[in-house]
Amino acid sequence: MKKTIRFLVFLFAFSLAAVPALAAAPQPIVVSQPAAYTLTVNGSALDLSTLPRPLYKDGSTVMVPLRKTAEALGLTVTWLPSEKGMQVEDSVQSATLHSGSTAVKWTGKLKIIDLSRDTELASAAVIWSGYTYVPAEFFEEFFCTVSTAGGAVDIAPIVYTLD
Repeated sequence: MKKTIRFLVFLFAFSLAAVPALAAAPQPIVVSQPAAYTLTVNGSALDLSTLPRPLYKDGSTVMVPLRKTAEALGLTVTWLPSEKGMQVEDSVQSATLHSGSTAVKWTGKLKIIDLSRDTELASAAVIWSGYTYVPAEFFEEFFCTVSTAGGAVDIAPIVYTLD
């Protein structure tokens, strides 16, 4: 019986000594979510508040809303309901892409230079609540610069000058 009491006293004293050590134990690290991306097209910040989801990363690829971005660049966007696809065009070429696919079919409109080709997106186009998202780099094919640094996505047409 004495041994049991001694053991319980020892256990109680040991647990009291451990309480301050446990209280000083490091707290779990809380990783904060990165700030939402901003989207600037042709020098103007786009309002993304009506989108079903903000810009997001798919692996290392930043996904942007296709129609909102394309129209801000002056491109024409057409929904192809029978194909569940989108056609985006400017004065020299058009691109056709489909949700769930990385394939893009380009059709050139110039007679002298054929811009027709097939390319692959870094990530598949995705439809979220009626909005198609594509990799920001998709717009490089429309002669734009694309920057995705520091939580900001900047897309602007390349301006050529004759010197």
